[in-house]
Amino acid sequence: MPCAECPYRIHAPETLEGWQAWDVFERAQGQVRAVGHVVVGLDFNAVMGLARALGYDLRAMTHFLPALEAGLIEALREQASASAQPGS
Repeated sequence: MPCAECPYRIHAPETLEGWQAWDVFERAQGQVRAVGHVVVGLDFNAVMGLARALGYDLRAMTHFLPALEAGLIEALREQASASAQPGS
């Protein structure tokens, strides 16, 4: 039985456009902007080009993808912070 409180269920997209944005986000994992070894965001030219090629709603992508980008950056910062802790 799936966990009702699982973050993957709680935060799952609820619309077709949300699923499309998640699809683009997963496919574009290598399309990032970085400074040195630090990821600072998505390469939106590449990401939107992918969404366009897939025939997805570009207006919806401009709404959802920045939120996904923010979550990515936050998760990477938390990961970096945790690995910098003594005893990690």
